[in-house]
Amino acid sequence: MHERLTAYLPFGNLTCAVEIRHVQYEDKVDMTFVGARFHRIGGLEQRQVERFVYQLQREARRTESDGTL
Repeated sequence: MHERLTAYLPFGNLTCAVEIRHVQYEDKVDMTFVGARFHRIGGLEQRQVERFVYQLQREARRTESDGTL
C-alpha cells in the first residue's frame, strides 16, 4: 500500500492512496506500466478518475475513426 500517489491530470492533480497490483516494463517503448487499485477514494476523487478515463476513451475512439494509431 502506498499512502500517497499524486497523478497530474489535465484538469488538476489527484492525490490518494493506492495498492500497486502489477508492474510491467516494455523495452520497445522504454516505459513502465503500473496497475493500481485506488484505496479509500472519495466521491470527488472518483469523479476525477472517471472524467480522465472518459477523456482517454473519447480520444481513443477519435483516433480509431481517423485511422491513426
